[in-house]
Amino acid sequence: MTSFSTTATLDEPAVSRGKQGGPPPIFGGGDDGRSGPGLPDYPTRLRRARLGLLVALTPVLMLFVSFTSAYVVRQGLPTLDPRTNQLVRDWIPVKLPALLLVNTLVLLVSSIGMELARRQSKLAAVAATARPAGGVSVCAKGKTPWLAMTVALGL
Repeated sequence: MTSFSTTATLDEPAVSRGKQGGPPPIFGGGDDGRSGPGLPDYPTRLRRARLGLLVALTPVLMLFVSFTSAYVVRQGLPTLDPRTNQLVRDWIPVKLPALLLVNTLVLLVSSIGMELARRQSKLAAVAATARPAGGVSVCAKGKTPWLAMTVALGL
């Protein structure tokens, strides 16, 4: 048996002015969830961001796996020659250019430089916020410009 209920309608929220209207609506600010009810805290937001990244990377991984599978299957798959009615292997291997190896090495060195730059900036941020006890600094004196190296390799 079907039952029906009435639909409730809500009025638009009004800004309070004196004794008229209700309280103003509260919108979230840029305080990273430190104040206000209902706002997610930093670990929750980080977990959601990581889940979103995982969801976004899954199709990319599946595309890469499918292309690799198609490449391997096509490489070993014989085709039918219509003139002789025999199966022939017509795969022609492609010689990779030497520039491909150079590009791969530059990409690896640039990635390592980016990670070292990230670690250096994190160490600098910790050193800026922490007050060293006894005059001992957390940061090393000699700084390597890892980020500049990464940018130069990217050009």
